[in-house]
Amino acid sequence: MDPLWRNYHPLVQAVLTCPSEEEKDDNWKKEMLLLIEKYENEGWSRHEDIPDSLPQRAYPLVMWACALVKPCLLNWLIEQGLDPLVQKKDTRENGLHCTLERINRKGSCEQFKKILALMPGALLQQNIHGDTPFHIACKQTSIDGFSFQYYRGCLIHMLQCASMQGQDFLTKLVNCQNEAGDTPLHLLSQHEKCFLFVKSLLSDSKPDVYIRNKKDLTPLDIAITCGTMKISSILTSYRQSTEKLAKNPGQEAVKLELNDSVDIIDDSGDEENPPRKKLKRTSMTSKICQTSPTKYKSSPSPTIRTPQRSNSETVNGNANTPVNPVAESTELDIQKPTLGSQNQEKPQDDLKPSNQSSRKSTSTTPRSTPADSKTRDLAGTPGQGLIAYLSMSDETRSVIRDTLMRDQQDSLQHLKKIETEVADVSTELQSVEKEKDKKSKVIEELLSELEEHQVQLDKLARRSVLLRQQEADKQKQLNKIKDKIKTCETALNDLQSV
Repeated sequence: MDPLWRNYHPLVQAVLTCPSEEEKDDNWKKEMLLLIEKYENEGWSRHEDIPDSLPQRAYPLVMWACALVKPCLLNWLIEQGLDPLVQKKDTRENGLHCTLERINRKGSCEQFKKILALMPGALLQQNIHGDTPFHIACKQTSIDGFSFQYYRGCLIHMLQCASMQGQDFLTKLVNCQNEAGDTPLHLLSQHEKCFLFVKSLLSDSKPDVYIRNKKDLTPLDIAITCGTMKISSILTSYRQSTEKLAKNPGQEAVKLELNDSVDIIDDSGDEENPPRKKLKRTSMTSKICQTSPTKYKSSPSPTIRTPQRSNSETVNGNANTPVNPVAESTELDIQKPTLGSQNQEKPQDDLKPSNQSSRKSTSTTPRSTPADSKTRDLAGTPGQGLIAYLSMSDETRSVIRDTLMRDQQDSLQHLKKIETEVADVSTELQSVEKEKDKKSKVIEELLSELEEHQVQLDKLARRSVLLRQQEADKQKQLNKIKDKIKTCETALNDLQSV
């Protein structure tokens, strides 16, 4: 065991030593059960956070099993009555959130698929920032290289799992908004390399492309702003088809064909034998969606929090997210895989690695644009975005121009509204400033009067001290005179007696 892990709680160490796959030798189950019962006798509950010495490592046992990618252990814990949908109290993360934050370093899409099959309801659970696991994976697609391929595979598995839970579940997943108001489509529309997945998502899952985030932006607005012209084009075509269908209910909907393959990368291996093989599929609604992904049990789906929309926040919806305490100290040196193409559809069980020639001859991943290309000048800067725009049909370019013009008009109207509000605020500010000056003068007068009274009070205090001293002196003189009179009376009495 890595010396780093020796500082962790014994329950976490036990999770680390558990096998990732089912084995004939199940002695680890007995040892784990004895360890759980030991700490339960000390007052800990198996449904609570592990009592680690550091609060940031105090996660529930189920979440540790997910974070350390132990689907076999997770299945056993569920059999022991632990809730797979448990969430951490402060961050509201669940097991899938933890898995997605770490599994790209150790594990594979297949391991994620096994964990997902045990807790499909976790797909709709939102963390403290309103992000579902699907949101997290969409944000991670901004990473280049192998991680992008991996997270795209996770997204495909999540959509497959959601489709098996029913259309309502799938609709909630793809239209769920985080605290910034962003749906998964808002996040994917920022990166041109997500074009194939966006195209497949529109074709198979039918997300609502008209949802606006808190900055009042639709996915198409974000795609145009970020310069992702291919995604802008496909979103425009999709909106046109849905609008035509709304005007002509009897007309058959236009299906967006996914002409290119979507690859799922198997990342099993180690540093000496790095990846590995490439699994191919053509559509997220293939026969794989009709069969259970693993032999493990599934869990009921939770109640989804209804997202609210407003008119503020950022496009990305990124916020300061609590650091996952289970980040591994060492990372695998993972090579960047070569993408291939696919022309036929097969069930998941029949997926096979593509041949070497297809990997060398074709590529299904479009050239990506920089993640920070939000300031690209579409009209004046020659480059890939402008070429893509000029290659579009007149109807598509017209829709994009109309969208830009509509956004410009909306911005001008919003500007006028803000200017009016600024003028109102300025008028109110002037009134408040006048009232403030008036009150300040009153306070100054009262302070001046108070100072005068304070001076008089000081004089009276000094006079009082002086009079008290005089009173004491007079009292002493009076006592002396009384003593003298008493002495004289005594002497007179003595004379009379003689």
